[in-house]
Amino acid sequence: MRKKGFVFLVCVMVIGAGALGAFAQQKAKAGHVGGQIFKKDAKTVIPNATITVKHVKTGVSARDVTDKKGRFLLKDVAPGEYEVEALIDGVNYTY
Repeated sequence: MRKKGFVFLVCVMVIGAGALGAFAQQKAKAGHVGGQIFKKDAKTVIPNATITVKHVKTGVSARDVTDKKGRFLLKDVAPGEYEVEALIDGVNYTY
């Protein structure tokens, strides 16, 4: 269910192999997924939202809760395509 009035913004970073030079030479074995959630006005952050990322191929998931500034960070996730879900005030938003 999508509820109007919210925009879910996610910044995705994959950091693997320690440094950019090493990253260019080998595939990343793990990375980080992080971001910040705002209301539609893009000014008001959403704290205490439960963020779940689920790897599309393996079904493995990881979860975090946004801090008071609406930020979250999931470390050591495998590279790949993910489904991202936010649970805000009892309503699920899937991206």
